[in-house]
Amino acid sequence: MSLAKKSALAVVAAYQNKPFEGRAILTAIPQGFGFFTMAQPGHFHLDLRGTRDFSDLKTDALVVTKVYLDGEAHAGFVDRVEQIYPEVLRVYNQLPLDADITISGHSEGAALALLLAALIKPTRLILFACPKTVDVTLRDAILHMGFAIEHYAGRYDLIPDFPVGLHQVLEPERLYFPNVYKADELGQHSIEHIAEALL
Repeated sequence: MSLAKKSALAVVAAYQNKPFEGRAILTAIPQGFGFFTMAQPGHFHLDLRGTRDFSDLKTDALVVTKVYLDGEAHAGFVDRVEQIYPEVLRVYNQLPLDADITISGHSEGAALALLLAALIKPTRLILFACPKTVDVTLRDAILHMGFAIEHYAGRYDLIPDFPVGLHQVLEPERLYFPNVYKADELGQHSIEHIAEALL
């Protein structure tokens, strides 16, 4: 099973407010966004769920930009990162210097994963149906930080195309879901369908 598929399944578990099976919990992320876990010694995962409730919808809707590092990013996502970052940093600072860290997230959680990766520079970042989150300056800075990036989404999912005016760090590899109608946005955006399509 690929790391991308395991990460997608870990995000599915985060939506269910539980860690991926077989991983040791280092911390639960505030506001039920997911878990920082250890898969095996030296290998750590931060898996973040996406929009789940009205509070998350308000975050998604705050599409003005805000200064973030050397560029600008979606203000709602920056505000949310500022809320959860202290706990992420607390655990990160306890990890060994040579830790292998994977950050993954779906939808809003992918945007948070992207912004957190710009702060802690993991080994790899795996995004699922990430909305446009950053300006060109921040996109270019992130692309030069040296960590691997993967991005997957449903072939007809519209979320990675919005909001207008912001940019993707990496355009998604579009996955085909044979049992989901093209016009079924919830089906096209589903982390469960993404996990099923990955090898």
